[in-house]
Amino acid sequence: MIKKSCLVVAKHTFVSFNVCIIKRYTIMKHFKLLKNLAWVCAGALLAAGCGKGDDPGPNTPIANIAVYHVSPDAPKIQFKLDGNVMNPDSMAFGTYSYYLNAYAGTREISAYQREIKKATSSVILQEGSIYSAWLTGRWATPEFVLIQDKLFVPAANKSYIRFVNMSVDAPALDLVTNTGTAVVSNKTYKTASDFVEITGGQNYNFVFRENGSTADKLLLPSVNIANGRMYTIVARGIYNSTGTTALAGDVLVNY
Repeated sequence: MIKKSCLVVAKHTFVSFNVCIIKRYTIMKHFKLLKNLAWVCAGALLAAGCGKGDDPGPNTPIANIAVYHVSPDAPKIQFKLDGNVMNPDSMAFGTYSYYLNAYAGTREISAYQREIKKATSSVILQEGSIYSAWLTGRWATPEFVLIQDKLFVPAANKSYIRFVNMSVDAPALDLVTNTGTAVVSNKTYKTASDFVEITGGQNYNFVFRENGSTADKLLLPSVNIANGRMYTIVARGIYNSTGTTALAGDVLVNY
């Protein structure tokens, strides 16, 4: 049986190294577009990389990082980078942060339930690079997966999509359109594809399938893929679960 998914569309927009903006929209079961949240933040390095008294100076090596809560049975959590809070409000499963500026180098990213550290990982952030840190796995054994977001400015008449498989217990998955056109193939759990070109300026119903299968596992609602944009499509949840931890799909606008 084909499952239909609720769809989350989140937009990450870079303004400069000192200002970042996120707008998050949610399409609920009846696919009504709701403006859910808009944050504007400014600061030398925000909360992700430095203390209040730090002065990074003009030549300090900087990276950017966002966090994604895709641990399906986890409560609301808070993320920290070297002990500095990344999200002022606790994040629920299926929610995402804006990109934050952070010092490049070896950093420790952690997830907390209240004051209890539940997961931690040492990550290396390269100067000038952009990353997404995904907290995945069941809450009994959560883990971070760091993915480099290789963003660029697309041509005005081009669109690009990548597929990230963060669905616990999922086999290798294919991302196809509802007409059967393959977009990305054979992505195993905790992996991401490169960005691939897709025809923009039109609506798509994307579908998750097990690698090589013609049977639809999950059908996402229609979403408009605009020209000049870059998108991430995420499979999350527990693959064969039901209810709030069931397999779901998100569409994120990276650029």
